[in-house]
Amino acid sequence: MHFRGIFRRKRKGEAGGVDSRKNATAKKERKPKKPKTIRTKVVGVTFKNEDGTDRQKIVSRHKPGDVLILRHQPIRDYPDAVAVYGRRNQQLGHLRSELARDIVKYMKAGRKVTCRVLEITGGGPGRNWGCNVEITIR
Repeated sequence: MHFRGIFRRKRKGEAGGVDSRKNATAKKERKPKKPKTIRTKVVGVTFKNEDGTDRQKIVSRHKPGDVLILRHQPIRDYPDAVAVYGRRNQQLGHLRSELARDIVKYMKAGRKVTCRVLEITGGGPGRNWGCNVEITIR
C-alpha cells in the first residue's frame, strides 16, 4: 500500500490545513493600531497649585503646539485622575474624570499617550484663560 500522499502536511500558503489558519491569525495580530485622537479642554485651570503657583499665569504662558505631559495622579474621590503638566513641570489642571478613566486604561495597557496645546482661550480684562488640547493614543 502507498500512504505517503495521505499523511503529507499542507505547505505554507496551500489552501486549508492548520498552517494557513495560523498564518492568517498571526497577520491580524501584527497589524498596528490606528492612532486615536481626542480633543478636549483642561479643567481646573482657575485653581491654585499645591505650591501656591497660579494656574492662570501658567496657562497664559503656553502657545499652540506646546507639548504637555499627562500623569496619572489619583486624588481623593478620583482614583483615575490625570493631571496635565506643561513647561517647567508646572501643573495646568486635569482632564475631565470620564476621559481620565479611559486615558488611564490606555496608559496601563502600554499604549503611548501624547498631548499638545491646540488653543489658549480667553484672557483679557475680567476673563479667565483656558486651554484646549489634543490627545493622541498610539
